[in-house]
Amino acid sequence: MDENFLLPKTEAAVNAIIYEFARFFDAARIGLQAIYVLYLALRLYFMRNYVELNIAILILSVAQLVLILLDFLGKFDFDLLLQNILRGSKLLATFFMLVLFLTDTFFLTDEIQFWQAATFAFMAVGWILALTGIVFSLTIPRYARMILEGFKSDIEVSGLAGRSFERAKHAAASAAREALDNADVRGAAKAAAGTVGIAVAAKIVSKIFKHHIHKD
Repeated sequence: MDENFLLPKTEAAVNAIIYEFARFFDAARIGLQAIYVLYLALRLYFMRNYVELNIAILILSVAQLVLILLDFLGKFDFDLLLQNILRGSKLLATFFMLVLFLTDTFFLTDEIQFWQAATFAFMAVGWILALTGIVFSLTIPRYARMILEGFKSDIEVSGLAGRSFERAKHAAASAAREALDNADVRGAAKAAAGTVGIAVAAKIVSKIFKHHIHKD
């Protein structure tokens, strides 16, 4: 039997939720890359400076968009080397694209045109989602795993039996002390015997329950 037999549906539901959020952030990453391509294409149409650099970055960005889209659709498997190359080229293209954008905005135009403002607004949204996705991937799956492991430990049959037995022993000791404080030795013996009997019965029932679960 699988070691996670106690919480198969809960674990599957948590994993499904994490997967859906991860897919959303992957889609946002594709959208951000598409905005980069749109900005470079519009810049090539409206502006005539740094044309060679614009074309080079545009070609690189289109190639990256295609690869990211294929990866999202599961049509292409990246090995580690290709992933590092894609990540490095994406950072390089993003850097030069931002240099072009800042140069156009603050040095080469007297006023910001509508297409520049619109693409920058979409870029800002994309950057926020990208950073949120990075934080999500680094934290939420790990925290969800910690919560699941703790929950499984709490409801594990052997753990429940051990805690029930300990509580019964404490109850027996408390009852015996209380009876002794009242100078009733016979009552103390009866209270202790009764609570110990309850504890032993709880232990036996939990073992039967555990055996029944593993048998099923």
